[in-house]
Amino acid sequence: MTDVVIQISPEIGRREATTVLTQLVGAPVGALFPGTDDPEMQSWLHVALPSDRDADEVVRELVGHRYVESAYVKPPESVP
Repeated sequence: MTDVVIQISPEIGRREATTVLTQLVGAPVGALFPGTDDPEMQSWLHVALPSDRDADEVVRELVGHRYVESAYVKPPESVP
């Protein structure tokens, strides 16, 4: 699986964005920081893509969407 991080426009509600973007990418989109009340942190979402999806292609699709301010493939975590 590959994680993609998404920042949505602040004017767009997170619930609406999650529904629309889930349909767009074909995988469940969720809050990157669930439970936060901070509006800035509420604008960050993520999706775990199945291995058969091209993450770079999904990022291109997301960046072209009017709800999305930015999107990127999350780099693999490394041990310090």
